[in-house]
Amino acid sequence: MLEELNQWAIDHEISRLGLTVLSSNENAINLYKKMGFKIERTKEKSCLIDGVSVDEYYIGKILA
Repeated sequence: MLEELNQWAIDHEISRLGLTVLSSNENAINLYKKMGFKIERTKEKSCLIDGVSVDEYYIGKILA
């Protein structure tokens, strides 16, 4: 699905994709990195999950 999104964005002259992901979601982070996304910044203690503060990553990818 991410590959289709990349192609759709390129076809529509979109030059950048961005998203957020919780720092605790290691599987998603690894997938996004594999697809060429990079962590751009961290929003510390963004969410409270089961009483625990979790950071949120802002992730982006520049499209060719």
